[in-house]
Amino acid sequence: MSIQNSFFFVLGLALCACTPTLDWRTTPLNSHGDRYALTFPGKALSAQKNVILAGSSHSLTLHAVQADTAQFALGHIASKDAAQAQALAQALAQAFAANMGGELKRTPANVAKALGAFDVTYAATPNRYAQTRFIWTNTAAYELLALGKPQDLSPETADTFIRSMTFE
Repeated sequence: MSIQNSFFFVLGLALCACTPTLDWRTTPLNSHGDRYALTFPGKALSAQKNVILAGSSHSLTLHAVQADTAQFALGHIASKDAAQAQALAQALAQAFAANMGGELKRTPANVAKALGAFDVTYAATPNRYAQTRFIWTNTAAYELLALGKPQDLSPETADTFIRSMTFE
């Protein structure tokens, strides 16, 4: 099972009984020495799983909300330094691309107080639309994901979630 399939499996388990409407709320979080806030479209549930990524085992923590078929999630993995965090962000993006089945376009993104970030958007099909942002800091790699059927997830809604993460 690929890392991305594991991600969706854990996400599905965490969300199987929840389908709130979009009720945007900013949630302050801190992990791996980073303090940040993220606006979720409902109350986020959390789960944790060990995954193999970039050749070694890592603890992946998820915070996620499901609304109809749309899923909104933040995954994060601790790193020992900025170089490892960047490598983990790249590995998360590669796993995402493999899971989505196709070539994905990366676009650089600016996130204040992060060392680097890039966005990936998966072309909409009748069954699926996805938008992600991969971020790294001195202490962690982050993946923001908005995924769902196009009738339940507009590009604007996905963008609202993806762009809401701010570091203190």
